[in-house]
Amino acid sequence: MALKINISILIDLGMTGTAREYAIRQPAGEFSSVRHHRLDKVPTQLSYGNTNEVVPWGSACQTNHGIKKLFKGSFAFSQDSRTSELSKKWISDYLHQFCSHILDEVLIREGFTREQLNAKWCLTMPGCWSDHTQLDFKMHAGNVLRRILPECEVIADVTESLASCEFLAQSFRFPRGTWAITCDIGGATCDTALATMNTDGTEVPEVFPVLSTECSSTSASVQVVDRLLHRQIMKLQGSINTEQFKDLATQLVDSTPWKCARHAFDGSADVIFTAEQDFGKLKRSLTSYSRTMEHIFVPFLDGLCREIDECIRLMAERTGRHSKPNIIALCGGGGTMAYPLKQLKFRYSHIEIKASSSTEESRLATIIGHSIYRSRYAMDDYFGEIVMGVSSAKKVSTPQITWNEKPTRTTGFDFSSRKQTALHDFIVYRKDYLEALPILMDILKKGVSEPCQSKGVLVIPLRVTLKAKFLHKQKYFIEVTCSEQDRFSFKACDAENPSVEFDLVWDNYDLGC
Repeated sequence: MALKINISILIDLGMTGTAREYAIRQPAGEFSSVRHHRLDKVPTQLSYGNTNEVVPWGSACQTNHGIKKLFKGSFAFSQDSRTSELSKKWISDYLHQFCSHILDEVLIREGFTREQLNAKWCLTMPGCWSDHTQLDFKMHAGNVLRRILPECEVIADVTESLASCEFLAQSFRFPRGTWAITCDIGGATCDTALATMNTDGTEVPEVFPVLSTECSSTSASVQVVDRLLHRQIMKLQGSINTEQFKDLATQLVDSTPWKCARHAFDGSADVIFTAEQDFGKLKRSLTSYSRTMEHIFVPFLDGLCREIDECIRLMAERTGRHSKPNIIALCGGGGTMAYPLKQLKFRYSHIEIKASSSTEESRLATIIGHSIYRSRYAMDDYFGEIVMGVSSAKKVSTPQITWNEKPTRTTGFDFSSRKQTALHDFIVYRKDYLEALPILMDILKKGVSEPCQSKGVLVIPLRVTLKAKFLHKQKYFIEVTCSEQDRFSFKACDAENPSVEFDLVWDNYDLGC
């Protein structure tokens, strides 16, 4: 029976767009790095036909009437039971269309069949959702995804605040001991967290999501700014038919010129943008004065500051002192808007304000951060599957090997030598592959001059050049760093003075990735 191919598909279901990424790993027993593919974002919307069937969805909906969108927010916040059930139907239908499309993309791109896949779907959720709403979402998502792949695993255990915090911590390389407030400003929600970088030498942030009220988390979202612009436009209605004008106003709020203006406005000048269609009277009234724009941002900024202030209160509660965080970092579709960034710098003048320099990366912060999170825990599993070793410098028929059965991202091996040049073999094998050890012994007896891999075994020759010959043995250690599965780098240092680094050479190796 052929071994299954492991694939993880990550999904960030947003109000305005849905991002996805998939990662593939070959069957156990083979050495090959995980391959990641991040795909384009798709608009989170769908449309129904006359018999209540889904017709266009995603980008195809943009010119269709009766589009169902903004349903992620109503999934959680609607007080009307009928509206709530409808939003659950919309989200189930959209997920079915979207995830079927992803699966077809993967099968075509990779040349796999459904039967070959051992699939894991991983979804993020807004941190502001209640436990009941999160469970509801997991149930609906699980039902949908198991209709697509009956034997798949469905995981929804990461909030958007945790995922975006992972993205920001890596993007800005928060120093150890840093306390940071992270805000992922999306279309429907703002997911905020207080994070601290551990002082134990790891680069893993400890994250405390802010379980804010639904009111504050939704008032600090992009849709709040858009709704106020919509109201301003509706005041220009005059004699135009109300429904027709409402449609025109909605088109303008959804237009690219407005999105660019909303992003670029910094309070220093009026905003002028041109409609993409003929809006009649509206077309002559598209100068939004600076004071009007500031007014449009007020509710959004109030909500965002409530989130940040709650983080500051939480930090004081956890630390037991009235200290302030070092950094406020923003991401998401609304995380790079110029005016809010400027206002935050005024209000929180003693805290460093950061935002991603890449608008595109900021929009994809949750999916990137989710990938970082999953990769780290996949690495923990990986280290449990392998054994690392380095052979002694002395060449004998049966080489002495120093083993480490519990390797980590950085693993050290101690040696000593009187010679200026020391030759070692770095070895890694998989515990679950029964043939690995006999194969390894055979490889070592024959000797290797270049990287060698064979069914669960990898051997890489290392050449260490010490500073000079010593009358007494020179003590040194070889440090092995594994930043991703089956990819290793090495360095050699003086055991008594680790700041002294020796030359260490190894050949680049290709595992067929």
